[in-house]
Amino acid sequence: MYIKYIKRKYKTKQGEKESPVFTAVIRFGRDHEFYRSTGETTRRKAEQAGKLIAEDIKKNILPRLNQENITVDMLFSNWWVNYARFQASADTMESRGKDMSAALGLETFIQDIDDEHMGDVVVDLFEGHRGERAPGTVNRIIDIFKKSLTIGKKNKLWKPKLNQFPVIDWEELRQEEPDERVVFLSEVEAFELIKEISNLKIKLAVAWSMCTGCRRNETATLKKNDFFEEARYCTVLAKGGKLRHVNLSMSAIKIAKYSMELNPNSEFIFDLTNRRKVWEDARENFGRPDLRWHDLRHVNGTWLRRFGGLDLKAVGKALGHSNLSSTNRYAHVADEELETAGDALPDLWKAFE
Repeated sequence: MYIKYIKRKYKTKQGEKESPVFTAVIRFGRDHEFYRSTGETTRRKAEQAGKLIAEDIKKNILPRLNQENITVDMLFSNWWVNYARFQASADTMESRGKDMSAALGLETFIQDIDDEHMGDVVVDLFEGHRGERAPGTVNRIIDIFKKSLTIGKKNKLWKPKLNQFPVIDWEELRQEEPDERVVFLSEVEAFELIKEISNLKIKLAVAWSMCTGCRRNETATLKKNDFFEEARYCTVLAKGGKLRHVNLSMSAIKIAKYSMELNPNSEFIFDLTNRRKVWEDARENFGRPDLRWHDLRHVNGTWLRRFGGLDLKAVGKALGHSNLSSTNRYAHVADEELETAGDALPDLWKAFE
């Protein structure tokens, strides 16, 4: 046990001041440190009070800290504060963390979690609040729990509690993921899909996503101030809150300008109000109820390869690959090459003429 006495400083409107009262900084080993006011203004009396405070902590608080069971809520709070919130994909991780902790039970002790418990949790995870989850999504959520345990073991305050951390057979829990889903629409099918969309504003947004490869959220959050017609590019808010540039074909530029005319009082280019119902009705009438908005991005990548003649590295740059090491490999691809390839794609603007 080690105690030192300090007078803490605090800020006021008149400037920084020093407290007249001594604070005892009490340390037990390397893992536990406590700040307690002694209530005394002289060092001698503060030392006397500090020793009494330290003995009380040693007797009544330390045993509880060392014996307290770690709950799922405590584990995920530690994971969020010390790791997840600093990551680029913090929003996604937070959502998955909430799903995982809810499935485990916030008040569940982590030492009570075993392979059998986790098997039941996996079953629960498949039934999400938005409908049945895919195996890949379940695996990503399970990975969050695995990472939270790793981060928890690094918490200095929890070193005496490492025996509480469960040993899980992660490979046994992983779900078999189907082969990567490949979606392709021909030029004729693309026009037919656009034709089935009843709402003109949604129709324009769909055409834009196929022309540019923009994700739905990138399309919905694209602002007029981030659209540069003369330079033939726009800046979109990509995954993880990062910005990326998208090179624009002439067809994409015409679609964006038309959408801006329809939304003169909005700071955003596209209006996706009632998007879900309009999109679901359109894909049902089109005969492809399995079609997702994200598939429009894959259509763009396929078209860049087929009509634009781009190699895979160039396609990766055009779509703004999220993996940093992969993105670096695309750096040599010229923007002019992307513009030329974009103009070679089917001219979806014809659907609006």
